Amino acid sequence: MISKLKQKARGHWDFIVSTIAPSTLDAINSNCSHVPCPIHGGQDGFRVYRDFNETGGSVCNTCGNFSDGFATLEFATGLSISEVITQVRDLLEDKPVLVSRKAKAASLPKPKTAANKATDRLRAAWLQSSQNDTSLIEKYVASRGLPVGLADVWASQARQNSVMRTYQKVEGVIVNFGVQPAILSIVYNGDDQAISLHRTYLDSEGAKNTVLPNAKTLMPSKEGVEWFSCSVRLGDVPAATLNLAEGIETSLAVMAMGESHCWATVNAQSLAGFTPPENIKEVVVWADLDKSETGFKAAQSLQERLCKEGVEVIIKLPPMPIPKSAKSVDWLDYYVSLPK
Repeated sequence: MISKLKQKARGHWDFIVSTIAPSTLDAINSNCSHVPCPIHGGQDGFRVYRDFNETGGSVCNTCGNFSDGFATLEFATGLSISEVITQVRDLLEDKPVLVSRKAKAASLPKPKTAANKATDRLRAAWLQSSQNDTSLIEKYVASRGLPVGLADVWASQARQNSVMRTYQKVEGVIVNFGVQPAILSIVYNGDDQAISLHRTYLDSEGAKNTVLPNAKTLMPSKEGVEWFSCSVRLGDVPAATLNLAEGIETSLAVMAMGESHCWATVNAQSLAGFTPPENIKEVVVWADLDKSETGFKAAQSLQERLCKEGVEVIIKLPPMPIPKSAKSVDWLDYYVSLPK
């Protein structure tokens, strides 16, 4: 049976392995470069072979050599070989498009779309992350001048990933920045669906990452969902009044000043287009104060729209001037400036 399955799977191992073991996605998408091992982590011990799509083979400098896709899956999933065979067989049977490369290209619909890959990347990043260790989140919260206890609030909606494979654009060119630690926060849309992850990149000590061009980025959303009313939901579930801010750190600062919750819309555009849950009668926007007035204008846009729908919107701006050397101030800046 296994020889027939190998023949049928030949040319499709990238789809098969990434579907059954999403933790291998970084390696599959790395163009055969070394990445952290999906099992023990590390820095750059694992890679797939150049003929991976034909054979499914991979190697880890620590764990050993895996000559074909069955061995790779057995290693990456912890399943027995019989369980792996069953999953591969079932997957192939459910995908009649997985036929020989000798067939006409026009008759072969792609078994994996870009949207599917986005979902797999989200799943892989989440599975790579620690479920119990919050040490980096605690260090980052403290480094921003916030109470360390708020790390638990954040961690209820996030995980820390110490082996996040990172690519960012620099002057129009995609640059591989290797492994960077990050906090991955769950982004929900207005239908209460978890649709994406927001990455807050850190340095090795848990402080803000100053190496990357963008220390805060969103991952592409998974397929089949709508991007609307999106936020990272921090704190208690609001009853009638909802606190909103742009940044996660700003939301935590609002909570440090006594509020039981504050949802972070991540950026001004999402703030302006936000629609609160039906039970919400009042929205308090803890807006950023920018020289460009981007944050205030987004809050005003939200206010004008929601007031027409019967929802009261109160806009609060940090009561402090913008330093000449800065582009803006937010409620975190204000909180940090308060005497402790």
